Amino acid sequence: MLGFRPRRRRQATKLDRVRYNDDVSLGKSPTIRDIETLVRKAGFRAILNLNTEGEPGQLLSPNVEATWAHAFDLQHERVSSDVGGLRSGWVDTFLDTLRRVRKPVYVHSLHGRRAATLIIIHLGLARGLSAERAVAEAEDLGIDCEAEQFRRFVGSELEQRALSTLLDPAARSPDPGREADFGAELRPLLMRIRRALGVREDGGGPASGSTLSWRAASHPFEQEAEALIAKHRLEEPLAAYVRHIVREGFDVDFDVMDPKPHR
Repeated sequence: MLGFRPRRRRQATKLDRVRYNDDVSLGKSPTIRDIETLVRKAGFRAILNLNTEGEPGQLLSPNVEATWAHAFDLQHERVSSDVGGLRSGWVDTFLDTLRRVRKPVYVHSLHGRRAATLIIIHLGLARGLSAERAVAEAEDLGIDCEAEQFRRFVGSELEQRALSTLLDPAARSPDPGREADFGAELRPLLMRIRRALGVREDGGGPASGSTLSWRAASHPFEQEAEALIAKHRLEEPLAAYVRHIVREGFDVDFDVMDPKPHR
């Protein structure tokens, strides 16, 4: 499961935490004694709480935790999200809060799963990793990554953010000798695949009578996609993402992954 293996709840038990780097550690929600230990023995300067007020099973409500954190001169920040309501806006808020909070910081959620999810996304973005590689490196750090719901969310976020960076019309190539924007060149290619497939103009799916799968329709265009990758000197994992969307078919606007790829 993505998070931390459960242990018996004992107030005196040492808080299990995973060190992400010199500035950030993550784990389960702390007790009052744990908060004191984070300050006096581990030298933490801040806590970042991902729980919601009134969340079942929590040891301390976020408000009570903030009171104790302030009593020990800890900065206390909250990025509250229901465990069943993972969404991109929550990730944006977390990344911004993590960037500006005092360090070292302890990031936690009730069982550590939401904390692990967001740290894996941060890891993937910071190092330019694919979802699979980010999860593998997180596991090397001691983070369990077996919960399918969270693994899917990590993969979706990393892919979408990498693609939106590539396909933003305002994002120019860093090489001054290449004036054409990569996204501006890739979009027409994808639209031609959609036309070959017979996708309706409203983007709602294959037109009536269409018999081609997306993969069959895209096959004649794969060499052209490889030429674009070479022209813009894309490196992995972004080159792999581009090949995937050409072959499998994401929504051409790339705001979200197409839930029903045309295959």
